[in-house]
Parts: sequence; structure tokens; C-alpha cells
Amino acid sequence: MTDQKLPRAYAQALLETSSEDWTVILKKVVEKARQKKYLETLDDPGISFSKKKKSIAQLLPKSADRQVKNFLLLLAKENRFSDLGEIITQFEEMSRYGPQVQTAYITSAVPLTKQDQEEIQEMLTHRFPHQALAFRFQVDPQILGGVIVQVGDKVIDGSLAGKLEALREKLRSG
Repeated sequence: MTDQKLPRAYAQALLETSSEDWTVILKKVVEKARQKKYLETLDDPGISFSKKKKSIAQLLPKSADRQVKNFLLLLAKENRFSDLGEIITQFEEMSRYGPQVQTAYITSAVPLTKQDQEEIQEMLTHRFPHQALAFRFQVDPQILGGVIVQVGDKVIDGSLAGKLEALREKLRSG
């Protein structure tokens, strides 16, 4: 049997390169849309599709191919244009890790150290051994302390706010 690592690395590079063209254009479009405050406008069901088409034409670089334009028109038609930033992020994760990747969102009250992040990544990799995981760390001071982890529809609430709420419910129930 031949070694599959090198062909896989080349295939991954090909996938990333081919998707990079779209990603670069889409990032420019979303940035321009934010600057011109088009994101909300393009999601507004009260605005005609013909007006949305004109706005998208203003956002798109001349070099954009037809598929990119059609994709953006679909988002505008479905009033989902404001999702474009998150779509780009997920697209990059899929091209980097494959389509089966699941994003683990880790929310903490304060920024985590590199060591803390690595420990959490290791713990989640062991907890979800049959899933390819991408990790996104975010900060939300409202959770007071600890972390909240979301992987797909599973949520692990290790936050201080969550523990206080659980205690409050326990005291209420009896």
C-alpha cells in the first residue's frame, strides 16, 4: 500500500487554493457591505430583489465569476446576506479540515492562555473522538467565570453564571 499522506496534502492544498479565490472575493464583498451598511438592507424582505441585485453589483469586483454572483444573489433572495461573514468562516474551516468538521465554540469570561486553550482542545478531542473539531475561542464577561462549550447541539455549561442558575433552580424546586 502506498503512503497516502503526500497525496492527501496535495489534495488539501488544491482544495484550499481553489476555494481561496472565492474566499478573497467574498471577504471583500462582506467588508464593503459593512462599510456601506448594506448587510441589513440586503436582508430586508421589504426591499425588492431588483434593488438588491443592483446593490450586489456595486459590491462585487469585476473579476468575480458568475458562480460567486449567483451565490450572493441567493443569499439576498433568501434574506440571509448578513450571514456571509459566518459562511466565509465555516467555508474556510471546511476547506482546511474537511466537510465533516464540527466547530467547538468555547466561551470564557476572560481570554484564555495558550496552555488553557490547548488543554480544552485536548479534553474536547477525547470527549468527541469521532468528530473532526475546529476550535473558536471567544470572551463574554457576563458568564462571570468558567467556560461554556458548544459542539453542535451539545452544550457543556461550566460557567459560574450557569452554576449559580442551576443552584437557584435547585433551591426553588425544593
